[in-house]
Amino acid sequence: MSLLVILSVLLITSVYALDKIDTNKSSKEVAVLGTYYNEFSDYRFSLITYSKKTEKNRFFVDSKISNSTIITANISASAEWPRAVNVNEHVFVLNKEKLFYFNYSSPNKIITLNETFDTHSPIEVVGDFFMICQNGTFSIFSETGKLTKKTEVQCGSFVSHGHDILAIKRNTNTSLYRAATLSLVLSYQTETKGESDENDPMVVNVFDVVFNAITTKNLIEVRSPFDYKTVETINVPFYLANETRLSSYGVDCVQTYGSVLVVGLFGQNKGRGVVELFYDNFAVLHREVVRFVKIGKLGGGDPLDYKGISASLTGDELIIGGMYPSVNIHQYSYDVRELLKKHCNGNDCVCPRGYYLNEQNWKCYVVINIGQLIIITLASIVIFVSSMIILVLAYRSWALASPAIPPMLSPSYLSYGYPSGDAPLHKQLEQNLTITNASDTPMHCVVELPKSYRAYYTCSPPTVDIQPFSSENVIITITILCTSYINEGIVVSSGECAVKVSSLVNSAQDYIIDSSDFVEENIQNKSCLGVFRHFTYASDPTKSGIVMPLNINLENHEKAIDVIKSQLIFSEYLFLPKNIGLSPNALFLVFDNFVTILSDVPRKYTSLLLKICIDVTRGLKDLRKREIDFKELCAHNVIVVSSDIDKICGKITNYEIPFDLLPQNTRICSNRKLQIEDELNESGGKRKFGDVRSLGVMMEELFQNENATITALVQKLKEQNEEVDLDDVIKSLTYCLEAAKTSDKSNLIYQNESRGIFE
Repeated sequence: MSLLVILSVLLITSVYALDKIDTNKSSKEVAVLGTYYNEFSDYRFSLITYSKKTEKNRFFVDSKISNSTIITANISASAEWPRAVNVNEHVFVLNKEKLFYFNYSSPNKIITLNETFDTHSPIEVVGDFFMICQNGTFSIFSETGKLTKKTEVQCGSFVSHGHDILAIKRNTNTSLYRAATLSLVLSYQTETKGESDENDPMVVNVFDVVFNAITTKNLIEVRSPFDYKTVETINVPFYLANETRLSSYGVDCVQTYGSVLVVGLFGQNKGRGVVELFYDNFAVLHREVVRFVKIGKLGGGDPLDYKGISASLTGDELIIGGMYPSVNIHQYSYDVRELLKKHCNGNDCVCPRGYYLNEQNWKCYVVINIGQLIIITLASIVIFVSSMIILVLAYRSWALASPAIPPMLSPSYLSYGYPSGDAPLHKQLEQNLTITNASDTPMHCVVELPKSYRAYYTCSPPTVDIQPFSSENVIITITILCTSYINEGIVVSSGECAVKVSSLVNSAQDYIIDSSDFVEENIQNKSCLGVFRHFTYASDPTKSGIVMPLNINLENHEKAIDVIKSQLIFSEYLFLPKNIGLSPNALFLVFDNFVTILSDVPRKYTSLLLKICIDVTRGLKDLRKREIDFKELCAHNVIVVSSDIDKICGKITNYEIPFDLLPQNTRICSNRKLQIEDELNESGGKRKFGDVRSLGVMMEELFQNENATITALVQKLKEQNEEVDLDDVIKSLTYCLEAAKTSDKSNLIYQNESRGIFE
């Protein structure tokens, strides 16, 4: 009997076990495994994840900004149905249990997050955060990859969110939660059962409509707000009649964009596949319209191409996953603007053509031609004169209650003549913006420009008055201030409503860079000494270079940068910033790696301190050649780059800083500067240089009268009763160094520079 039971189980298993999609069976080289577009983000780019048969140990993620601007990240791992998403400019790629992270504009700086994730976990972006599975429950991470919260919500195979609802699919069960609170609203089972239920995808659109695919039964179950228990169905041919069914494991074939439903029919016609688009009129108040309208069909290929295993829509193009001979000619992308023209408002597909979204109640209202309504009303007045007042009052009441029609903008985004990138910095670029009044009443529009540290904007004229059914042009100018990808919104307000158009432009490379490339957002606005290496935050100064923020207000940025750039002197005894980084409230000076600063070197290491003072004096000589009197010199402004006294050990830094623009409490040596300036004034011009006085004070603090020769030299530098020759100072310090080398071996303590910590 037990043998019969085992045989029965094996027979049933063999009947219902479906083959997984095997991209190796195709003759084509490239497998596009995932496509993604975050319609809720201000950063408008698509992600395409693909692998190549000839490169088994790595896969690729394209950030597609436009047809001519595609930035590729190369990830060293074998692809196992990876999923890529973006949270603003940050891209996260989940491959099995590993999560890779990079900025889409810097794909060569890929970080593997030091966290353990569940194998084949889903990943979903919600605002500035993303959800991912750890130990069977969802964790929430920030856009910089930091864990912010561990929840008790159980994981599933798919997770998706809309306006208010977040849905999680676990096997054949789908649970709906309030997105803001993660409180459970409803759980349900799909009414139709299929052989691949556990792997079939689920997605939620912007109106919280939930779509559950049952691929082996060729249908999609639809549940809508206000009545999630009622099911509507869309019949879609994932397979033709009598075709072999496949497991939907790894497949992400159902996606949405606004009210458009994208369905990848990956198994159809012997695995050739194709993608169908439907428009869902759920949000239209006039319910006599047909709910689901088929827009069209795109894609298709050869047997086993599996076109549609993933598909995403951007409003301008449809990107289709599947097998391709190459990615060099971007065969996976289809222009759908003409196809969507009858259904969408430009590239906005939230409401159908002829409607607009009222964000207060999240419904689509028809755009009414009020002029025609007035003509009809006037015609009726001739017949019904006695009811004229009532009609006018009724109309006014209705008109005031109707949602306002927003201004329409063209183009949909501003590239300022550089759609392919490499826009020049520090040069004023301009582009026309057309504002259209689609209503029958005059419209007063105000253009609100972003407050940005990356770029400076102007608008001419800043306000326009537009007659009904007319258009006016304004000129938007931008001056890019740092190496960056600009993605900032310009708002056009008519008083009752507002719309936004984004500036999307990638700049050329420059000495001035965007601090957000290397500074975490939560410390970007602080005045502190941050330590970094390879543009990645690290807390250990022994393993890092340095980024020093200068707490300078935005309005003084340009003046400060001019001072810094004019003061740069290339000398082996001066420590120069390799870049200047812009941020909202500070300039960041980015330096190469070093060991420590002079103030942190213990006073017992006399030989090293003397060698550093010799190097500093040589640095002061180079500054004098440019007539720079560095009165701010102190131990905080000397960088230790080596502990081998046969090499250069110390370099002067911060001499180029415009200290006069800094708040008094952030200027480390400012009190000394003021004291020295007073002494120079009191001397009646006998003391010519404040840097020599500063050197003497610094040496007095370092050596503390421990050597008669040094003490005499310090006194001479401090008093400066006559002009001091810096070459004589170097000779005296060299004599002291030779004497110290014979009396102690303290410099040997520092031969192991890799330690970099003075204990």
